[in-house]
Amino acid sequence: MGREDVRFEKWVVGQVGEKLDGEKGVRKEIAYCAQEVQVGKSGVVGAPMVLPFDALYDRPAGINAVGEKDVRIEDWQFLDIATL
Repeated sequence: MGREDVRFEKWVVGQVGEKLDGEKGVRKEIAYCAQEVQVGKSGVVGAPMVLPFDALYDRPAGINAVGEKDVRIEDWQFLDIATL
């Protein structure tokens, strides 16, 4: 990735842990990069990116609420953001 490139990352929190040799495994939460989108001279790689509604607003979307849905960012939108 060169200096002219822009990188967008989606980070999530997940649980890891396994049972080892019959013992109770330790489960802990960790943050990790679940998706990366790169914008550069050669175009956009890794799009679209979907941001879940409940992750953004810390609540589920309303059943009949208009506009309460996951946010989907397309390649052309990443290009617009990167050129600001």
